[in-house]
Amino acid sequence: MRKAGFDKAAKDAGLKVLASRTAHWETEEANTLVTNLLTQHPDVQGIMAANDSMALGVVKALDAAGRSGRCWWSGSTTSRPCRAGEGRQGARHHRPVRPEMAANCIKTGFRIKKGDKLKGWIKTPVKLVTVTDLG
Repeated sequence: MRKAGFDKAAKDAGLKVLASRTAHWETEEANTLVTNLLTQHPDVQGIMAANDSMALGVVKALDAAGRSGRCWWSGSTTSRPCRAGEGRQGARHHRPVRPEMAANCIKTGFRIKKGDKLKGWIKTPVKLVTVTDLG
């Protein structure tokens, strides 16, 4: 669903997606993928990673290619290790922490128990986090 949401947002914004690959949530695999991406598309302007582990790989590849600060990138959540890239990215997308997700599940369970008929997806709120939000 993250990828589908990103693809829709990119299309709506008129962005050209050059490639979409999985790094299986791994830092080193993301590093390798982005290194190859930068070879194939040296003028890439932005990279979105679906989690912070992969975002760290993005930062490593950008650093090695001398592209730090010249290519916008986004990670997910606000983990401490990912803050190594602060100041060199545009934003992070932050999903609620686990307790908030659990609370949402419990509330939904009570709705089902009460007899509510649910359809489609129940969306978890997402907040855009910028460098100024990190303080």
